[in-house]
Amino acid sequence: GHDWKRCLLTGLSDRQKHVSPNAGHPESAVAGALGLRLGGPVDYAYGRVEKQWMGYELKEPGPGDILKSIHLITCAAWISFLSALLILLLWS
Repeated sequence: GHDWKRCLLTGLSDRQKHVSPNAGHPESAVAGALGLRLGGPVDYAYGRVEKQWMGYELKEPGPGDILKSIHLITCAAWISFLSALLILLLWS
């Protein structure tokens, strides 16, 4: 039920918008898959940090999107596990 095309396109276009070299890849992909806009300005105790948006022109996340993201991560973990198992079985 997730948009794999938008996941791929948003992941490729927005992955380098994050200050972390690693966090931008999954965050932008999740933004695209769930049709969300993630990132943006963040308020910390020491002040506001302006961060770039990922998933431009998509909707703001809501409480129901937490369960959707858990489902997405669980599916990705199973796909990764089964792919690794298949590779191990084929190479042995």
